[in-house]
Amino acid sequence: MLTDIPYGQEFLPQVAELRAFANRVLVPGGLLATYAGKCWLPKVLAAFEPYLQYRWCLASVWEGSGNVIHPGGWKQRKGRVISKWKPILLYSKGD
Repeated sequence: MLTDIPYGQEFLPQVAELRAFANRVLVPGGLLATYAGKCWLPKVLAAFEPYLQYRWCLASVWEGSGNVIHPGGWKQRKGRVISKWKPILLYSKGD
């Protein structure tokens, strides 16, 4: 199963719904791979763990323009933070 869940905090309750769905439809040893945002990553990881087994965190990395994580400011012209990667979490149902 491959999915790209919404990254905002307001969607965190839906991660538990995805976990329950994956737990129900995956065969033993089946895999779930999901893109995840970085801001709420610890909460997303915690939401999957009671039912699915964490296997790995992969990365989608790209060149070119990135996502502005922190815009900096008039006092921090060089304080701008840009991200050019997204985590892809890999879980399995059992071993």
